[in-house]
Amino acid sequence: MLQTSAGALNETENLLERMRTITVQSASDTLEEGERKYIIGEYKQIVAEMERLSDSTDFNGLDVASGDSYTVQVGVDNSGSDQIEINTADIETIHGIVKALNLSSGAMSRISIKRIDTAIDELNNQQAKIGAKHNRLTNAINHQQASVLSHRASASRIQDADMARETSRMTALQVKHSAGVAALGQAKGMSQAALSLI
Repeated sequence: MLQTSAGALNETENLLERMRTITVQSASDTLEEGERKYIIGEYKQIVAEMERLSDSTDFNGLDVASGDSYTVQVGVDNSGSDQIEINTADIETIHGIVKALNLSSGAMSRISIKRIDTAIDELNNQQAKIGAKHNRLTNAINHQQASVLSHRASASRIQDADMARETSRMTALQVKHSAGVAALGQAKGMSQAALSLI
């Protein structure tokens, strides 16, 4: 889920970089009207794609591009320490910062560059948070896997016999049994010899 959300953020980052590039081009007062129209046309397409990403990115039927929160169960109990809350990317917020830029003149484009930089800062903040949550979930998975392996090893030691130990115990019991049979045979022979003397 977080990887899907991070993927949408990465694509949004590419869109913002292109948006900043064309806005810097638009900040020049030397552009003719036709060139500025091309830039504004591309800007509108970038904004539309950003909105589409925000609306269409989902994972398992869940929206992962609108900043929604989800709880992930990472332990076996129902306590707070067995759950991690994750926040998905909020492309809607980033889209809101840049959806109404004015590139109609060099001066307005220069103001727009600052807004795009604000959107890039927001994107970087979100990427850092999602990366940190992803690392936390990876650590939780690794911990659970180590715990399962330890429990399996313990159960195996309890359930499986130590063959060398059991073989030596069996040999010792066989020797004791043989000695017991021999002693019984001698005792029986002594009692018959005593009876023959009487």
